[in-house]
Amino acid sequence: MALYPIFLKLSGRKCAVVGGGKVASRKVARLLEAGADVTVVAPEVSPEIADLASQGRLRWLKREYAPDVLADAFLVFAATDCPETNRRVAQDAHDAGALVNVASGSGGDFLVPSVIRRGDLTIAIGTGGASPEVARRLRLMLEEEIGPEYARWLEMMAELREELKPMDLDDDTWQALWQHLAEIDVIQHLKRAQYRRARNVLWNAAAKFIDQMEAKRESDESDAEPSSEGGAASDCIVIAAHGSTSDRARDEIERLAEAVQLATGYRTVVGYLSGEPGVMEAAESCIEGGASTLLIVPYLLFHGVHAHKDLPGIVAKLGEAHPDVKLLVAKPLGDHPLLKDIVVDRVQEIGRKDAETQRTD
Repeated sequence: MALYPIFLKLSGRKCAVVGGGKVASRKVARLLEAGADVTVVAPEVSPEIADLASQGRLRWLKREYAPDVLADAFLVFAATDCPETNRRVAQDAHDAGALVNVASGSGGDFLVPSVIRRGDLTIAIGTGGASPEVARRLRLMLEEEIGPEYARWLEMMAELREELKPMDLDDDTWQALWQHLAEIDVIQHLKRAQYRRARNVLWNAAAKFIDQMEAKRESDESDAEPSSEGGAASDCIVIAAHGSTSDRARDEIERLAEAVQLATGYRTVVGYLSGEPGVMEAAESCIEGGASTLLIVPYLLFHGVHAHKDLPGIVAKLGEAHPDVKLLVAKPLGDHPLLKDIVVDRVQEIGRKDAETQRTD
């Protein structure tokens, strides 16, 4: 059966539910979630419906069904355990000009799908009435794949949309921007509850995209002037780090990248030699963003396997894949004189803490 899928705005709309059992309870719960004005008609109802009625969240008409209860109803749900009553309700609803859902599925105007909700994200699954159990199984499968991080993703997109509205971008740029942002992978960060990092990824991607679109209108991107902060628009720093499964370690390297970006004016990303995103992936994200020069900085202490073998191999592949991109690779941190200052600072920090401990003892 070919059905037309639709999401209805029910806030304040009158909806009548005939019946008070488990099926009716499910219908009522969904209607109240959508802000509908709900009336339940049944001599007896489930404890859930009775409780909602006592709270004033719906009207319960404690009596047998009669057609007058459908007056002005937008949606009607025939949810009794009596097929004949359900057929009468369906016919009366049609006569009253209302859309009706019949629990048995026969004689109604619409079916209620199996639903997954993640904040503003709603996924509806229907089988045309062929098998509600298949719809339920698919819902359970998708619930495992699509977690609460998708709700946070939409919240961030909505927040960014409000911030960008005052820019009054033209329609083509606006549409292209949201298509681009929808492809940015922030879910990996949101799954780890790294909200600040996810937000930075989205906001930076939006700023970069808008800058590129404006540059294309004004002149060829290769002729772009250096930014006021000192970084050329076509340059990007790639920090090549070891990689770690520790969220704290990843947060620290991301904070370093943000500090480097602020200090240099160059867009700065992190790629991991053992982890995701890899150095190759991070570098290609810069190239896709319009970078013509990559400044690759190994965040490595010594000339070990990563510095001698792994990173050169990645740089060679990048060179083959992107011959027009200039690749500049810095030395590992190694014996840089400033590292001595860091070690000394750590020693002094330990000394201060030890002295404080002795005083408290």
